Formats: sequence, structure tokens, C-alpha cells
Amino acid sequence: MLPAQQGKVREAVVVRTSSPTVPILEVPVRGEIEGPYSVEPGILSFGLLVPGQSATRKLSIRRKDGQSFSVRSDVDMATTVNIKPQGEVSVQDGRPFARIWAIEVVERASANKGFWRRQLTFVATTGSG
Repeated sequence: MLPAQQGKVREAVVVRTSSPTVPILEVPVRGEIEGPYSVEPGILSFGLLVPGQSATRKLSIRRKDGQSFSVRSDVDMATTVNIKPQGEVSVQDGRPFARIWAIEVVERASANKGFWRRQLTFVATTGSG
């Protein structure tokens, strides 16, 4: 069975045959499973920052089917995230829903030297209608 999660897939399908010379045949399967959301750009690069320096990058999240959704983010104190809905906005259960969200990420370099990689987690919630 192929995995259901998003990303690249490299698997094989095993076929049992009645052939005495080739009783088992493996067929390679390669592809990519796409999720319902599109994030552009997929990677934010902040370049080289000196301690105390900040850099700002922007990205957008949208649903491929055009449905509205709500977004929230969980980040630490070194990162500031400003999330703004774009276009038509509706409110459900006190939360804004939109088809496209513009996200501004501000990263502040800490006093620690070296490279760091940070993963930002955005939670998207679809509405009831």
C-alpha cells in the first residue's frame, strides 16, 4: 500500500505471476502526492544575520480548491509572524476565514553563532461552509 502522506513517493508494487521463469515481478512506482494547500515560496531564506539583526520574508498559503480556511501559527520568541487574510473574509466561531493568507515572517538573530534551521508550523482549519 502506498503512503497517504504528502511528498515524494518511491515504492514498488509486487506482482505474483503464474510464470515459472518470473514468479514475482516488482514494478517501481515513483511520484509525488500533493496536499490541498499551496505555500509559496516553499522555503524562506533569511541569509546571514549578525546577532540582533532582523530580516523579513513573506509567503502565502492558499487552498488549491479555493475554499476558505483559517490559519494560526505556533512560533517561539525569536520569530514574529504576522498573518493577514487576503480578499474576502468571513467570520465563523469568532475566527476569520479567507481563501488566501499573506504571512510575514520576521526572524531575529540570537547571540549564538552558527547556522540554524527553524520549522514554522501553520495550522489551517476549514470552515463549515
